[in-house]
Amino acid sequence: MQSTRLVAAILLAAYLPACSSYRVLADPAVDLQASPKPVKKAWITLQSGAHFQLTSPYVEGDSLRGVSELSRPTSVAMADVVKVEVREVNEIKTVGLVIGSAVVAFWAVVGLLLATGQLGE
Repeated sequence: MQSTRLVAAILLAAYLPACSSYRVLADPAVDLQASPKPVKKAWITLQSGAHFQLTSPYVEGDSLRGVSELSRPTSVAMADVVKVEVREVNEIKTVGLVIGSAVVAFWAVVGLLLATGQLGE
């Protein structure tokens, strides 16, 4: 039972968002419209220092629009936006983490079986 929990814990850790990073959009007005995949969430920083998250952000005219964390339609002037960050998943890191976790789990189980004398007899 202990080995099952260990394997489950390792596999759960493999699915944590460790395989993603945040990228600052160089030109949000262009990048949000030209993205092949629609941006689901963006983290916005304003000149005033305020930070907030927008779901389904898009640029309309000179405004950045989307849905706030409170599920309210939100609009802010692009002139007030200092930084727009989006989360990107890195598939290569994800595959590497899953494979690495599986290898570690395998050797942990083998070590546990050897230590308890259940393997190699």
